[in-house]
Amino acid sequence: MNPKHHDTFSADKSRTLINTIIAKISKVGKWRTKFIAQTLMLFLLVRGRCNFANVARYGFCHEHTARRNFERSFDWFRFNAELIMEHSSENRINVFDPSFIPKSRKKTPHVGMFWSGTSGKALSGLEIGGIAMVDLNRNTALHLEAVQTPSAKELKEQGKTLVDHYVKILVDRKDILEKISKYLVVDGYFGKSKFFDGILENTKLEIITKLRNDADLQYLYRGKQKKGSGRPKKFSGKVDWKNLPPEQWETTVIDEDTRLLSAILWSPTLKRELRIVVVQEMKNGALIRYAVLASSDITLSPKMIFEYYASRFQIEFLFRDAKQFAGLTDCQARNENKLDFHFNASLTAVSVAKVAHFFETPTESVPTYSLADIGMAYFNEFFADFFFSKLDIEPKSEKITAVLPSLLSFGLIHRG
Repeated sequence: MNPKHHDTFSADKSRTLINTIIAKISKVGKWRTKFIAQTLMLFLLVRGRCNFANVARYGFCHEHTARRNFERSFDWFRFNAELIMEHSSENRINVFDPSFIPKSRKKTPHVGMFWSGTSGKALSGLEIGGIAMVDLNRNTALHLEAVQTPSAKELKEQGKTLVDHYVKILVDRKDILEKISKYLVVDGYFGKSKFFDGILENTKLEIITKLRNDADLQYLYRGKQKKGSGRPKKFSGKVDWKNLPPEQWETTVIDEDTRLLSAILWSPTLKRELRIVVVQEMKNGALIRYAVLASSDITLSPKMIFEYYASRFQIEFLFRDAKQFAGLTDCQARNENKLDFHFNASLTAVSVAKVAHFFETPTESVPTYSLADIGMAYFNEFFADFFFSKLDIEPKSEKITAVLPSLLSFGLIHRG
């Protein structure tokens, strides 16, 4: 159903988009394509938990059929990369961030102790390493791929560390990531030499991250070298974070409450030069707090480093939306392939909804929206189709046409 007078949140837009992308990336059968498209819609419209039993209640296919198809692989990374290349602006960055997924069953693959940012401690469950793209013009993230993290026990048996695993995920996908953007933005956990070396030596990506507020950094010596046969002087002292000499730092004022101090410094820990940006939060001219950002690209401007890192948080909103509105944490399967399909389908459903309904709007006039509205509109459309088909009612009749807009917008927060 796609009435001309109410098609803002029509599921037909998303289905058409999905079918178009699948047709570009691979030879997927007609039924499989229909299953993928319908599944992504169901992740948004299902009321209650998005599990096999509940999905089957909506009548698209039998529960066992859904389970079998969730076990079959699908190239989510290529699908989402095509979606991004086709519909995002060129002003974008790559973002990587792990996310904790609650899971209580001990028989589930990769269950272990993982850090939960919400709880502020390590909990038993699963973790996915989320790769996303942030469109800086729209300041929103689109999903690329979610990869499950092995438990500490599994990594030990493989002779790998957690950082080794994260590096491999990104290096294996470097060809597409490099096409999306030359920049990879990560949080402070990744300010480690093993991560920097692994990414910078094996890809063309540049890293932007956050360092500790007491990071060990040194000023580079810029003066004249003494004549003689001795080693040239390279450093002129360690950074004292309580006393930053104005002659060593370039100042950029963002607004009356935010200013940036920037310098190219040496990191003994990472064994390389970095563009360091100290973000100072001010109040009435006094320093309240500061954060230390770092870029492996020393030519990048301080303002861009600040904006890129600030945009990194859009991946957190992507995880939040998938958890609240697309059943990211609802999967009850214990099979690794089914879990992978579920995680990626949930996050992809959020991305498809964003592109289908809001990326066609000019960036300067993007409306206020909620995925709750999209899910409710999809459900209303689904239920109306179901109701009319069971009662053999013609939805284009004059009486139905008169009340259809209010029916399809029932429960929406924003009806305009």
